[in-house]
Amino acid sequence: MINWRSSYAFALHREQDSRWSEARLILGSFLIILLIGTIFLVQPSSHNGEVTFVNALFTATSAISVTGLGVVDTGTAFTLQGQIFLLMLMEIGGLGQMTMTLLLIAIFSKRVGLRQQVLAKEALGQEGSVNIIQLVKRIVLFAFIAQLIGTGIMAIRWVPEMGWVHGLYVSFFHAVSAFNNAGFSLFANNLMDYRDDPIISLTIAGLLILGGIGFTVIVDLVRNRRWRKLKLHSKLMLLMTPTLLLAGTLMFWLLEHNNPGTLGKAGIGGQLLAAFFQSASARTAGFNTIDIGLMTPAALLFLMMLMFIGAGATSTGGGIKVTT
Repeated sequence: MINWRSSYAFALHREQDSRWSEARLILGSFLIILLIGTIFLVQPSSHNGEVTFVNALFTATSAISVTGLGVVDTGTAFTLQGQIFLLMLMEIGGLGQMTMTLLLIAIFSKRVGLRQQVLAKEALGQEGSVNIIQLVKRIVLFAFIAQLIGTGIMAIRWVPEMGWVHGLYVSFFHAVSAFNNAGFSLFANNLMDYRDDPIISLTIAGLLILGGIGFTVIVDLVRNRRWRKLKLHSKLMLLMTPTLLLAGTLMFWLLEHNNPGTLGKAGIGGQLLAAFFQSASARTAGFNTIDIGLMTPAALLFLMMLMFIGAGATSTGGGIKVTT
């Protein structure tokens, strides 16, 4: 006679073991990429003599986990080679190492095993039958197009200021950093010099929002263009994202519009633009157009609340997630 209770327990145990094994594999691949990135960044040709192994490890960790924290000035401490390595780490961190692995498999026409498909579905928050390679291609294509559009718009401002080659490079670097919600900037004071510049502020904010809304929402919108057909997760993200943006903009303006160290010296238009930018950046990245250190305690507390909430699930942002 079959012991159904024992059979169920065995199947459940195998499923738990499989999930733990998948988690270890994802963690292991993250640590391997982190180590390789650190080794690349610490090479003498990647920096100008200011970067130690600990600095490189911190920067690589910040890039691959898309936080934007830095212990050295990205624009001056790292050479062009180091900055390109940093760009690669930001792309991997934003899109996810599983997405990049599957993309390489697709490029070289290799067969995707069942285990890899399960891992990818877990990482991308997909359920049921999904053509995972097709999904990954769409995600990467969407990211690539969004970053190119962002580069083109910001080049309108930076190419006349810096020349074609350097202007395009700076535009591309910030587009990648913004879409992947990494927050790294090539400027010593981040984006404070562009507080009143709508082209730079709105483009980077738009990329932050696109990256932070989540790939599952983008895919759902492409598949189901009618509101009633969208999944609950997508509806929540599409409702809560503008709500948090507007609430954040209003609160930052109310708390900081009289502070001469942040918004006080700007006109009403510049104040609202800077407040909106900080509201968009707080939940998903680390860019700033105002001096964070000069913000009032109340505004800093609200900033921490937005950082705690974060972006959407399976997005390039962090936090406990909007839907949570």
